Amino acid sequence: MREMERDMNPCCEDNRASDLVLNILGVLDDGVHVLTAMAATPDGPQITQAVVEYRPGYSGIDFEGIAEIVRVLAMTAGEGTGGLIVRSGKGMIGRRVFGWHIGDLVAEPIGSSELFSAYCSDPSTGEPTPPPPYTEYAKAPTLR
Repeated sequence: MREMERDMNPCCEDNRASDLVLNILGVLDDGVHVLTAMAATPDGPQITQAVVEYRPGYSGIDFEGIAEIVRVLAMTAGEGTGGLIVRSGKGMIGRRVFGWHIGDLVAEPIGSSELFSAYCSDPSTGEPTPPPPYTEYAKAPTLR
């Protein structure tokens, strides 16, 4: 039935993408977070970013940026693929990086070793490079 609903309701992808983004925002701790979303399309990759800051008594959300993330992730509905990476401030100088592969608006956590390989390799040679100081590559939490 849900498959049939998706086919009949073109805004369903936007609703599912909104739910996905809300789930992602719900797992973020206090700190400054840069979210980068990407969807592979026939016209090339679509990429966008948004910044979110949580601290006690304050939430700063780039609503326009989050709306763009929803738009880009909605492109992964059906056979589409993409991903979302979060770079979180950790204390004064540390960073934590985690993310998800996105396919048909389902998020699968990316493992820490896969993230490390992707971000700590020379793009032209594939050779390993040292990670930036104080950066932790972590497996993303499983989303509901």
